[in-house]
Amino acid sequence: MTGKYQKQVAPRLSEIEAWAVQEVPREEILKRLGVSETSFRRYRKEYPELEKALSLSEDSLDRQVLSALHKNAVGFSFTEQQAVKVKDTEYTETGRKIAENERVEVVEVERFKPGDVSAQKAWLSLRGEKDGEDDNDTRIVVEIGGEVQEWSS
Repeated sequence: MTGKYQKQVAPRLSEIEAWAVQEVPREEILKRLGVSETSFRRYRKEYPELEKALSLSEDSLDRQVLSALHKNAVGFSFTEQQAVKVKDTEYTETGRKIAENERVEVVEVERFKPGDVSAQKAWLSLRGEKDGEDDNDTRIVVEIGGEVQEWSS
């Protein structure tokens, strides 16, 4: 005999994970699954895959945010498309201009976004919390264009 969990919850684990990522309220998840709060709590204890689906989404979001914060703190390169005006000029053998045409081409340009001071401060603050340090001890020293700037919080 197949239980309610196997019929209504197990086939929808990927949906449940997505709902958790979207921060759908627990009451709404229960409604969508057609199960009671009591049953849902029991399923979380009995079926580790359900608990994993709910917790992985939170861990995944945290990792994504930390990754983005780190990326903005240290700076990063990226490729961007840019429209460029190109001029084609034709000359005779004697060097006289006979035609000129303009067109727009889209080219890829490599850019660098330098580290953001606010992101650096937040990153160091989080590291301090992780290491058990006081947030007030955070100090940031950055050299920008030969000028040294220092911040402390």
